[in-house]
Amino acid sequence: MSGDTSEIATYGTLNLYCFHDTIADENCYLLAAKGGESACVIDPGFQTDAVLAWLQDMHCRTELVALTHAHPDHCFGIPQLRQAHDPRIAYHSGDLPLLDIDWSARGFPWNPAASYEATEDLAARSSLEWSGGSFTVLPTPGHTPGSVTYEWNGWAFTGDTLFRRSVGN
Repeated sequence: MSGDTSEIATYGTLNLYCFHDTIADENCYLLAAKGGESACVIDPGFQTDAVLAWLQDMHCRTELVALTHAHPDHCFGIPQLRQAHDPRIAYHSGDLPLLDIDWSARGFPWNPAASYEATEDLAARSSLEWSGGSFTVLPTPGHTPGSVTYEWNGWAFTGDTLFRRSVGN
């Protein structure tokens, strides 16, 4: 798997990290409490090995995985994170059919036998809480029926709702 990481922001007691995937040109974000043991991972795609190595080095556990949508480059890492930490998995049920597709038949690295099942439906929720804080959940259908944007401290985690220098310009 691919990935490099960089710390991009610090707010109060939380650090925000970005893990960039060079396979699909996708970003995974990780919010972690300074000196804490809890983390939130947004869109764990093909860079989950790097995310798990970082979590192990920092003695953190994934408490929550928040999906902006259910395409493989944003949720491929769910089984690995589930096996390592058994986090809550939040998604919008409009994308449920996407979690059931065997993406390997379409050329994506995918394990059809793995569990990509989410545990919390955001369809009727406007916020998502974890021990490090909370996100505002904004439905942004279009890229997929269940696309959502997470707003936190002036940051918007949009998944593929917005693109820079690519589709969507």
